[in-house]
Amino acid sequence: YKQIANISPDWEYWESPAGDIMYCSPSSLSVTGYLPEEFIRTPSLIHHIIHPDDRERVYQAQNLLHKDRSGYTHLEFRIITRIGEVRWIEQLCTPVYRMIRIFIGNIVSNRDITDRIELKERLEQTMANVKREQEHARRLQSQIATKNQFALTSILELRDYEYLIRLCMDLCDAGIALAKGDVIIHYNKRFLEIFGIDPDDAQQIRLHTCMPLAVQ
Repeated sequence: YKQIANISPDWEYWESPAGDIMYCSPSSLSVTGYLPEEFIRTPSLIHHIIHPDDRERVYQAQNLLHKDRSGYTHLEFRIITRIGEVRWIEQLCTPVYRMIRIFIGNIVSNRDITDRIELKERLEQTMANVKREQEHARRLQSQIATKNQFALTSILELRDYEYLIRLCMDLCDAGIALAKGDVIIHYNKRFLEIFGIDPDDAQQIRLHTCMPLAVQ
């Protein structure tokens, strides 16, 4: 076990039933910044480096393991290294027995999964941003659809108003013409009669040509 653990990149240790560290792998230094001898000399150091926000959850899982030694625990929690870095640890804790079912401690394997957790958080943030953008796009589409419907309704209403205006002009006894600038864009029959304009020439008549006739 020691030969395998000594070359493993994971930080592994053997914890006795009394809580002493019987063995600690060299990877403790790369994962935590502490030497194996420090954990063996001070077993409480393992609990000390657990992030304060995660300690209660880890303690509860470890207490459950000590009470029910039929299985193993799988935890993900944060630690604070010697230089103050926060790292995520994936921990597997397995009880070990002698052949006659005498409990002789726990083998604990800790893997640094900080990169994986950070990647997961970035992906979740990206998905949240995409979701917000999609929701924003849906709101814009809804607003555009509402504005398009309003514009279409307005156009239809304008057409109705134009029809009513033309109908009133045609029924009126007075000569009426609508002009845009100097260009006559609509007129009624009475307007042509008053100014003696041939209906075939009406499209070519300008407003200023009618004014002298009106004065006369």
